[in-house]
Amino acid sequence: LLISAISIDSANEAIALGIAGIILKPFNPEEHIKKIMEIVHKNRSHELKRSAPRFYPDIEDRGTLSFFDSEKKEPVNFTLINISRRGALLHLINPLVKEELQPGYRIPDAELKLHSIELDVSCTVVYRYGQYIGVLFENIHTGKSQLYRYIETLDNNIFGTVRLKGKW
Repeated sequence: LLISAISIDSANEAIALGIAGIILKPFNPEEHIKKIMEIVHKNRSHELKRSAPRFYPDIEDRGTLSFFDSEKKEPVNFTLINISRRGALLHLINPLVKEELQPGYRIPDAELKLHSIELDVSCTVVYRYGQYIGVLFENIHTGKSQLYRYIETLDNNIFGTVRLKGKW
């Protein structure tokens, strides 16, 4: 199916009729990716839990987030479990117990190392379950474009090269 504009209803009808694929031209990633994901998830009876998908880096590429707690005078280290443009899920590795890391706790100056990227970030804890915490990035002080490129690479590995311009 080749179409210049498509509604969610039209796409659902096409999928129900057995269409193999839909090509949108001109393609606007910000607008169309979300709609396509909604169509796919709705057709499979899934609900989207997040506006930005989270990606799990390979085990050898797992990153770390570290910061220095000036009140307790100790370094705090996490292993990165998954990441998105908006935040990350982290596993606390040192110290083993850090009770103050509850929703609302602000980390003003942390270093995120991922793959070959080093970033200075500030973030807020939004979720805590045992040794796992979810954070939202408030600000990415350095390396924002590198992080976004890395996440786009993970996205392209999973969903295909829909955002890359190529020769026809």
